[in-house]
Amino acid sequence: MGFLLVILPIGSIVLTSFVNIFGEPISTDNLTLNHYKYILSFNMALEAFRNSFLMGAAAATLALLLASLIAYYRVKAKSKLAKISDLIATIPYATPGTVIALALIIAFSGKYGLNLYNTFIILIIAYMIKYLAFSVRTICASLEQIDLSLEEAAQISGASWFQSFKDIILPLVRPGLIAAWFLVFMTAFYELTMTILLYGPRTHNLGVVLYELQTYSNQQAASVLAVLILVVVIGGNLLVAGITKGRIAI
Repeated sequence: MGFLLVILPIGSIVLTSFVNIFGEPISTDNLTLNHYKYILSFNMALEAFRNSFLMGAAAATLALLLASLIAYYRVKAKSKLAKISDLIATIPYATPGTVIALALIIAFSGKYGLNLYNTFIILIIAYMIKYLAFSVRTICASLEQIDLSLEEAAQISGASWFQSFKDIILPLVRPGLIAAWFLVFMTAFYELTMTILLYGPRTHNLGVVLYELQTYSNQQAASVLAVLILVVVIGGNLLVAGITKGRIAI
């Protein structure tokens, strides 16, 4: 089952990336590195890599900051308002990406005084809104494992809230924070559903370029781009596993 669901599809992509003439029998004469050379010198693909890294990192960082506040309030306060804030963070993930994209187009197309259409900002906002729930859930899970008595003991000993947070809470939830950042980054890195409606001439990402190559241009080149995306995703997973000592993987 694992072979059919994982190894076979991924293996097909990797093999196709080396095929010279698609549809011809697989042989040493029909294997080439030309498609890798093409992608690595293709300005649109290189620009998409840069855009994806920048937008993914920005969205992940903003989502982490907002999610940390929501998660801390949700776990520590345990009030109705805390539950509502958690619900608000969760609803966008259950909402179709096209709906979120359309809502942002209407809100930030200049009709209400702020025009962000065709900019990096509107894409970063879209990614942050859509995948905020990833960060909230991950950080909540980390915070719920910390006993309240640790903070109370620190405060009884004379530590301020900031000191107890810096010296007790932060070190314990650091693996969760790292995983939360990478969860949003990896998903935003190759996002397509919202991006296809929001991107402009200079704000395309890897998902858009991959879609255009597969649909209109070159399947082998699209496979090369897919392999490179897969390398980044696997590399990120290994990095998180190494930093968190295998306690959290994505």
